[in-house]
Order: sequence, then structure tokens, then C-alpha cells
Amino acid sequence: MIIILLIMNSIRGEKMKSFTVDFTGVKTDWQFYEVLIKGLEFPDWCGKNPDAIWDMLTGYMEYPNTIYLHRVNQLPKDLISEGELIIRILKRASEFYDDESFEIMIVS
Repeated sequence: MIIILLIMNSIRGEKMKSFTVDFTGVKTDWQFYEVLIKGLEFPDWCGKNPDAIWDMLTGYMEYPNTIYLHRVNQLPKDLISEGELIIRILKRASEFYDDESFEIMIVS
């Protein structure tokens, strides 16, 4: 099991919300974004693309939180670059919030 943990600042006594995104069985771009949007509890109207995910992370999502990405390292070959892109977007979002707590855990 690989666990990568990114932590920004202290939790400041707030209760952390957690989100779980499980990519088991994902075979298409559409499924990838459906699972991601559902796991992050974004609204149905969220776009299924990296820019929309960034917008939701930086303008919609509540913080502090922990995001668990399950089996992102086991995506089909044609979705690996999409998974890597989303991980970079999540890392960038964690840097965007310099006064909040944000954790990303990749579990595979």
C-alpha cells in the first residue's frame, strides 16, 4: 500500500471532513469524472474536465478536509495521465489554501 500525505498548516481545531474517491472499475474518461465528482460531493452540474474540478476545489469545496483517492494508481493505461493530472490539481489546490488544512491520501 502506498500512502502519500500532504498536509497544509494546522487544523486549527476545526473538524475535518473526509471524501473518498474509489476508481475501482473505471474504464473511460466519463466514468473517471463521474466517480471523482461523486466522491468529492460536487453537484451534478460540475463539468467533467480538469478546469471544472479546479474551479470546484477553489470556489465550492469546504475546508478543512481530507481526500482519499483509492486505486488511482490502478487506472487503465489510457487514463493514467488523467489520474496524474488530477493529483497535480489537488496538490496545487492544497498550495492555494495557505491558511486552511487540506490533506490528500493516495491509497492503492
